[in-house]
Amino acid sequence: MGGSGRIRKRARAFRRLAAVAAGLVSLVSVAAAGHRPSAVQAVPMAVSEARVLNANGGREKVSVSFDKPALSSGGAEAVSERYVQYTLVLPKGETRTLTARLGDSAAYPVTLRAVPSGKKNEGLSAGAILLSAEPQPVLSDLGSCATGVEATDGARLVFAVEAAKLPAGAAPLTVILAFD
Repeated sequence: MGGSGRIRKRARAFRRLAAVAAGLVSLVSVAAAGHRPSAVQAVPMAVSEARVLNANGGREKVSVSFDKPALSSGGAEAVSERYVQYTLVLPKGETRTLTARLGDSAAYPVTLRAVPSGKKNEGLSAGAILLSAEPQPVLSDLGSCATGVEATDGARLVFAVEAAKLPAGAAPLTVILAFD
């Protein structure tokens, strides 16, 4: 592109920028003059169901790694904890279940126990489950609720593996959570 082509391109870009600036000035002057829209339109909206899941900053995937405890210090199992926050808007009387499954195969058996906060509609724990590739219930009877968004809001997820079965340098596991 020659020098004149660049100049034409810059001139077009400058004209666009000037048009945007003029539009913004118009909006600001209308707002400053106190003009308000004279018509109000109500828009009815119905939400049949909404689900939001957040597991320690990720959406539905949780990365879990374990440090092998020193058996001499009495560490019988290695434990890793995470929290899952969730918001549900459900039709009246309906409930959902939170399930967990391994995202990849594990070279060692891992159990998961969910401990809900105990607040209304935030679910009941299924107790300790052995994770596998198949989705398994972790929390049941979840109703319309919002657990919060802070790091320790929601249900605490306790992952555990027997120290004797944890290989040295074990790679982190991926656990996938979902509403059923």
